[in-house]
Amino acid sequence: EGEVPMDTARVRELMLGLRKGSIEYFERILPKSRRDSVLASTPWHILQITTDEGTRRIPFWHKPPDPGEVDLEFRPLKDNPYRMFTVVDDTSLVVVQRQRFDPLVPPLRELRRR
Repeated sequence: EGEVPMDTARVRELMLGLRKGSIEYFERILPKSRRDSVLASTPWHILQITTDEGTRRIPFWHKPPDPGEVDLEFRPLKDNPYRMFTVVDDTSLVVVQRQRFDPLVPPLRELRRR
């Protein structure tokens, strides 16, 4: 969409949230073929941050629910509402908590100047 006039206060608030984001764990159990499949797939979101030091691209992918994981009504989960995959240093697949990162990828319309 090109450059969009942004509400800088809202963007700054989101960037502070990024610093609070935390890695839940490094994904070491996933078979290599599955890991490669995740990394080769289209990310769900890509957070791109551009500063005077350059551009950093942080992709996020859906993480399937763990086997046997159910919702509060004991129905099998189809999607993991709590966690998603991302990468650290472009190599290590990690699991992060969605409640920390979902607010960082709002629809673009929410960041536009009003």
